[in-house]
Amino acid sequence: MFCNFQSSSLHLRLNLFLRILWFFDAIINGFVFLISVLDCSLLVYKKAANFCVLILYLATLLSTHGDLNLK
Repeated sequence: MFCNFQSSSLHLRLNLFLRILWFFDAIINGFVFLISVLDCSLLVYKKAANFCVLILYLATLLSTHGDLNLK
């Protein structure tokens, strides 16, 4: 009877430890997911910002060139 009590106590402790470990694993996976999504969105934003700068530069270049032809 005493041995059975110790094994059930050990079983409960192990079960609690595994649940805590699973909880922290879920939190870490959530952080990794958020960081990877933010990283991808920053890369997309960087490419979009560079594309907008290129378009604005070309528009400015063409408008100054057009102004020179009009004079």
